[in-house]
Amino acid sequence: MANTQTIYQKLKAHWGYESFRPGQADAITSVMKGRDVFVLFPTGGGKSLCYQIPAVSSEGVCLVISPLIALMQDQVAQMRSREIKADFIHAGMSYFEIDRVLDNAIYGDTKLLYMAPERLKHPLSLERIRQMNLSLIAIDEAHCISQWGHDFRPAYREIHEIRSQLPGVPFMALTATATSIVQEDIKQQLKLQEPFVVRKSFRRVNLHLLVRRLEDKLGQIEHMLRHVDGAAIVYVRSRKKTVDMAQLLNERGIRTAAYHAGMSYPDRQKIMDAWMKNKIRVVCATNAFGMGVDKSDVRIVIHVELPPSIEEYYQEAGRAGRDGEKAYCAILYNHGDEIAMDSKFKLSFPSLDEILHVYGCLGLHFNLAVGSGEGESFDFDFQSFVDKFNLGYQKTSNILKILEYSGWIALTESFYQPSKVMMVADKMLMYDYQLKHKSAAIFIKTLLRSYEGLYSQFTRISEKFMAKQLQSTEPVINQMLEQLQADEIIDYEKKSESAKLTFLLPRSTNENFNIDKKSFDQRKKIMKERLLSVKNYVEAETCRMNIMLNYFGELEDERCGYCDVCLQKNSNPDEETYIKFKAIILKNLDDDTSVNNLLTNFPSNRHNQVHKVLERMIREQWIARENDTIVLHPSKRQEG
Repeated sequence: MANTQTIYQKLKAHWGYESFRPGQADAITSVMKGRDVFVLFPTGGGKSLCYQIPAVSSEGVCLVISPLIALMQDQVAQMRSREIKADFIHAGMSYFEIDRVLDNAIYGDTKLLYMAPERLKHPLSLERIRQMNLSLIAIDEAHCISQWGHDFRPAYREIHEIRSQLPGVPFMALTATATSIVQEDIKQQLKLQEPFVVRKSFRRVNLHLLVRRLEDKLGQIEHMLRHVDGAAIVYVRSRKKTVDMAQLLNERGIRTAAYHAGMSYPDRQKIMDAWMKNKIRVVCATNAFGMGVDKSDVRIVIHVELPPSIEEYYQEAGRAGRDGEKAYCAILYNHGDEIAMDSKFKLSFPSLDEILHVYGCLGLHFNLAVGSGEGESFDFDFQSFVDKFNLGYQKTSNILKILEYSGWIALTESFYQPSKVMMVADKMLMYDYQLKHKSAAIFIKTLLRSYEGLYSQFTRISEKFMAKQLQSTEPVINQMLEQLQADEIIDYEKKSESAKLTFLLPRSTNENFNIDKKSFDQRKKIMKERLLSVKNYVEAETCRMNIMLNYFGELEDERCGYCDVCLQKNSNPDEETYIKFKAIILKNLDDDTSVNNLLTNFPSNRHNQVHKVLERMIREQWIARENDTIVLHPSKRQEG
């Protein structure tokens, strides 16, 4: 077992840090003593390090259960950049690839192996996991285990079944968004044994929370972005709105890019890189943006519509101010958003006949006979499926979630897979093949010179790079690779970007199809409570940070002093502020100046103070109000 000195050495060697954040060292040392640990840190609190350090400081492999392929990809890339052996398994991999990854975890020097919870159902995975020298099992995004959580994944509820097969291997559950009910559910569902709980307060003293109920959202967004410097995220709830909003902001001279899951991986990566390097200031995105992003200097996060839950809002807003410096988190909404929220709620719980219809369409889409399909995975283009059967986009999306909750299917998000090649012909056969196919010989030699390990494992390749090397084109390279595969010289998996849909049970007849009505009704109740919590938050007349803390089980009475509600209650400006604001107001007065025009010269969180300054200036006869216009007081004009 590694000692305290070792974990600090690993921290310095791989991450370059001299010390841990509060709570991290306690979680690390506890799990390395063989104890179950429950880590509850807010977004940006450093959860991942709590299992990564034990992984590199101990003998054996750390198995990480994670819900999102994109998140696994990001984590594995980060580990490899730090010279830590890490790999992951997902639904898009071939049998041979999965076999290689599992072999490396058993016989090689893999330190972290990431996989989705659904993989634990596969006999191949279970048998290989039993053969591994496991140091730890980490369950990331552990709130997915709870039906009370905002991102329930049924497969998470079966993770505890591997405990009996792996006695002595500690569990670590990690989450950033769990209410008190969800926390207890996580402990029970995972069967954590007297876990050591490491909890950080959800209070983020540098985050200034504010809500605006208004019609002119675009004007408010522009105002905020002009008064708050630094990187920004603007969240909307649909792909089309990301494009529309980005265009409108660009027209106003604010460099903005749209980002959503429907874009190609290279395009998304290009935008992400530009934003990370501050070449683009603002990203207008759906919630597809942000998971795994580690940019510390985000100064403002704006939600242009009502979020579906406090958990999701806290997670997305919490991407601001990770460097500890002042940052702003704003929700902009109007009456139309409240109507849309109620409409989405109704669409989320369709009738049994509607659910059965979509389920039947899935069987037809993939040509599955009744009784077949169990365990089979398919590339799944959601848009083409909806178009093919003339289905409603939002309602169908919700029905697929219901089918997943009920155990009929499993879905993975769309993710990018680069092309991969492995040599399957032995060297003698390869030699004969090259003698008979002169043009292929040059290609094969170039391939072997360009990439290592082709005989032992699937290796990522780039058709674009090969085309450049051979002074050819990508279509020609694709044809050559496909021909080599047809001739059984290589195994070639072409790059793709698609979601995967897996049938967990054989296709059912209409008569035998059913869903868990009790669970369905429970989720309906939970969602209604979540929406009500969002409404209570935006309509609050008490400290918003306290509302947030109370929601997550931290009972606080002391006002934060810096959310918009607290600032409004503390809006009487001191003398220095009054003099400063008065000067700005007088400087910007002309013959047709409205209060709204004057407010554009001040940050939105100071508008209440501006109103107080205007009231005092009227009393002191610096200015006068004529209808909706603010003018210089007649006595001051005469003095002038």
